[in-house]
Amino acid sequence: MDRTIAPGQSEEVKVTVTTGRRSGPFSRTISATTNDAEHHKVTLTCAGAVLVPFQMKPSAVSFGQLSPDAGPQQKTVTITRGDGGPLALEVLPPSDPNLRASLREIEPGERYELDVEVTPHWSKGSWRANLILKTGLAEVPQEKITVHGYIVPRLRAVPTRFTVPRGLPAERELRARLLWSDNRPGQTLEVTSSDPNTPVRIEERNEQQYVVLSVPAGYEPPVNPRPVVTLKTDDPDAPTLDIPVWLARPPRTTRATSRPFIRPGLRRSTSRPAARPGLHRPTSRPAIRPGLRRPTSQPAVRPKPLRPTSRPAARPTPTKPED
Repeated sequence: MDRTIAPGQSEEVKVTVTTGRRSGPFSRTISATTNDAEHHKVTLTCAGAVLVPFQMKPSAVSFGQLSPDAGPQQKTVTITRGDGGPLALEVLPPSDPNLRASLREIEPGERYELDVEVTPHWSKGSWRANLILKTGLAEVPQEKITVHGYIVPRLRAVPTRFTVPRGLPAERELRARLLWSDNRPGQTLEVTSSDPNTPVRIEERNEQQYVVLSVPAGYEPPVNPRPVVTLKTDDPDAPTLDIPVWLARPPRTTRATSRPFIRPGLRRSTSRPAARPGLHRPTSRPAIRPGLRRPTSQPAVRPKPLRPTSRPAARPTPTKPED
């Protein structure tokens, strides 16, 4: 924003700070540019502290990776007094039936322990739930604590999809390893490919199961519909598994360089411009016309005048007349 400040006057600068999940002291600098020759740039310092109702250790309730049939899991976090004064914590009943929480007071108003228990009945993938704590503080009456984790599927493939290289020169086999949770491998009853041009089979090597896809030379899987390899198993928790077949992305184009691309049959342009027919390229030296001598930086040497000597020129001796 542009502001005009008269001589001897002042101006206020409004600063907005977004704290987010930040806590504790912070410091930021703000630069202002002026048309004053002696103070062209002015640096302002914005400092403060973000107050929190309490501090939690560890800072998050994360259960990491859990198996679908792992059973109840528990985590304990410690909550201590923050910047708002003594606490009077109370945990509200969670809305998620797979989540339970209980609170224990260690030091009245100063220190608490929160026990969080989850029963992994969510579907596979990431999950997230929230706990609401009443703090007993007027400034921040409630605080939300996030509980999260990841449910490992009963059966998964690594990699999760078949990627076909572009322009295959010859037939190739692509492999994906099957991973069963809890080290309890199931049995694969059937494996099929939606594209008849890519046969598929199950292979066992070193006590590991692999899905092997045979790709012919020059094969490019269609996009709509995308080919899929489907497995059928005897496990009720993972009766089927789909592995899509993708075409590899085209390679990234390289950045333009300072050298221009030269087409075959053309000479590379140089920094010197081509001379036009019939015209001479100007140089720093002036052109010399025919019949004229080229000027040089040294002046022409003039003939030195004859200097007089100490000895006068000898005069002819007169001869006496004969008698």
